Amino acid sequence: MKHLITVSLAVLSLSATAQTVHYNKTSCGTEYTLALRSDSTLWGFGMNQNRQLGNDSITMTDTAMSILPDTKWVEVAAGAFHTLAIDKDGKMWGWGLNAVGELGGGIVNDTGTLPTIVGGTQTWKAVSAGYLHSLAIRTDGTLWATGWNVFSQLGGGDTNTVFTWRQVGTDNNWSGISAGGAASYAIKTDGSLWGWGINMNGEIGLNNTSNSVVTPTRIGTANNWKSVSSGFEFVTALKTDGTLWSTGFNGNNNLGRTTSGLFDSVFAQINTDTNWSSVAAGSSFGLAIKTDGTLWGWGYNQYGQLGSGSTAMSQPLTQSGSENDWAFISCARGATSGSTVFGVHSAGLKTNATTICTTGGNYIGQLGNGHTSTAPQSNFDCSISQINPNGVADVAKNGELTLYPNPASNELFVTNTAKNSTYEINDMTGRSLLKGVVYQGAPIQLQLLMPGTYTIKIVSNGTATFKVFTKE
Repeated sequence: MKHLITVSLAVLSLSATAQTVHYNKTSCGTEYTLALRSDSTLWGFGMNQNRQLGNDSITMTDTAMSILPDTKWVEVAAGAFHTLAIDKDGKMWGWGLNAVGELGGGIVNDTGTLPTIVGGTQTWKAVSAGYLHSLAIRTDGTLWATGWNVFSQLGGGDTNTVFTWRQVGTDNNWSGISAGGAASYAIKTDGSLWGWGINMNGEIGLNNTSNSVVTPTRIGTANNWKSVSSGFEFVTALKTDGTLWSTGFNGNNNLGRTTSGLFDSVFAQINTDTNWSSVAAGSSFGLAIKTDGTLWGWGYNQYGQLGSGSTAMSQPLTQSGSENDWAFISCARGATSGSTVFGVHSAGLKTNATTICTTGGNYIGQLGNGHTSTAPQSNFDCSISQINPNGVADVAKNGELTLYPNPASNELFVTNTAKNSTYEINDMTGRSLLKGVVYQGAPIQLQLLMPGTYTIKIVSNGTATFKVFTKE
């Protein structure tokens, strides 16, 4: 695993309105986490080398940062290194790595793109970000794809990389999507399941291991598929009768069931239970919630990403803890290369959650608990990013740089700085707005800033510290 920690960040708590605000959804990239709240704000933590957290700092953060706080979000999808989101007006945005057109904005940027509208003037209702390609559904029910296409995962019958959103077929009755490592899956409104892209491990589920499936192909004859979630080389899917199914690579118990070899090329049921309510597939592992609120996991688990209290390399279907109030779960998108797995953490929500639960690898802050560690975490910590009704505030330590007042009106003080320290204030897109010298005992003047949330970079004794403050 690459360690890309370049600066230390202060521990911050989140801002919130006076009423209780809940988290509605989490989405995990390879080494970062996103969370969507009921007030339509979006938050992220973890790796940011490719700007996948939506700001220009290119440094990790181990506590949640707001992403375009003035934008109201309704949907978000974290891919391996890129993010797609939909705002309240139905516009699709993208940010992060865009090396092979995975954002669909018609441009290529292998160092990372800041948040921008990538779906034109059209309106969208669903997005899914895979390893290096993406899928999206418009409000008219049509299906679109962009990005890496070497295994025909864009469904157009070719293998050409695509840099702008291209329609997949002509049908207009698509309802659900999942972009995986190099495969794609979708469900139609009639409940049928379709797949295309790489099939070397039987991950399309057509009872063969052809190199690839080049256009959307129906999988079986069932018409009661409810949802689908693709990992890197395998896929899981849920039927409306509460049964859970999987196919593809099984070298790390990815499928949650026993197979005679390292893969299976047909969808088969994971145990005989009929009370599954949701499922999420990660890089090489999976998690699912039952209707009784219990959480279950299987697959690669060296970093404890299944939250079962174990760090066994590979784990069969096992309950994660004993709680029965789970409402949502997501697994890290990522990749496998031989015995190495990239994407080793999970994030989820309990019922009426005002906090996020995370577990697994935390070497670059992807668990959002205010620190990093190379040690695995094998139990869910459900105290992440607790909402603070008093607004954004620093958790100060002796000798640590602090800001006050926060929120601020026209003046902001910085304490514990060295002589000749400098500051730079950016908006939440990373745009630089103010720069200057921090004079001890004197405030930074904020009259030129509009009300909102900002980041401030303070360089003192050669060390850069990033903090967040609110201008009233």
